[in-house]
Amino acid sequence: MDYRRSDNYKKLAYEAYIQQQPLKAIEFFNKALEFKNTKEAYKNIYLNLAQIYDELGQNQKALSAYKYIAENTDLKATGNYGMAMIYEKVGDNQKAIRHYKAAILIDPMYRDAIFFLANLYDIMGDTKEAIYYYKETIKVSPLDYMAYNNLGCIYEEEKDYINAKLNLEKSIEINPKYFRSYFNLGVVYKALNEYDKALEYYFKSLDLEKDFPDCYLNISVIYIERKDYIKSIEILTLGIENNLDATNLYYNRACSRIHIKEENLAFKDLKKSVSLNPEIVAYALKDTDFQPYLKDKRFLEAIR
Repeated sequence: MDYRRSDNYKKLAYEAYIQQQPLKAIEFFNKALEFKNTKEAYKNIYLNLAQIYDELGQNQKALSAYKYIAENTDLKATGNYGMAMIYEKVGDNQKAIRHYKAAILIDPMYRDAIFFLANLYDIMGDTKEAIYYYKETIKVSPLDYMAYNNLGCIYEEEKDYINAKLNLEKSIEINPKYFRSYFNLGVVYKALNEYDKALEYYFKSLDLEKDFPDCYLNISVIYIERKDYIKSIEILTLGIENNLDATNLYYNRACSRIHIKEENLAFKDLKKSVSLNPEIVAYALKDTDFQPYLKDKRFLEAIR
């Protein structure tokens, strides 16, 4: 059978996609579908269409393409996984769960389907199911440092610090370059009041990722609790240099500066924080650090 006309349109589609012309690529892939194709060609065309529709946010068209793949090709698990991702994207979590599980039923070794099902349960606050599926992820992917990291985070939130440490340490053992595991281990040590260990892991996290505002923030909190406001200001200033739009860093620096009577600079930071996130105003009005200044013109100007 002559598939050349379809092949020509597929070639044009790939070239258009490489040239960052996704709409043209869609047009050519759809033209290719007007002609005879092999089963393998149909599968690849629909996979490409699904991906492009997803990238463009055309969710219904992406769903249709993934549904075709699930129902008409040998990639049934992939089709269900794709539908699950789209349903999760649009906030239909129950349908997402149904299709993740369908993908896993077809392919019990489908790491991404298992992991992202765990992640969805985690987001939904269903920690029991999240733990179960993260552990299932590790069964099929024993070196999955992200699954270990996420498990560690759940255990930390549940104040099960022994299991939190075990999983986060395992994540670091598998991938010493993953900055979040160091950060999360710092969170665990902070919760255990082991501040020096917490700082050690926070700084290890920063060594790997400078653009991580939460880490600067958490370090500053320890310094503030120790009343070492100069060090707090120093780390927050470094954090701001690397994260110019980090509301909380400006806010914490304002609080630190108030304590050493750098009031004008503090109110300048507060104003910047409010400009980035107006919801900070309600917090500032209740913050004990600013209680002596509630009628101060500089404070009132900062929260306008």
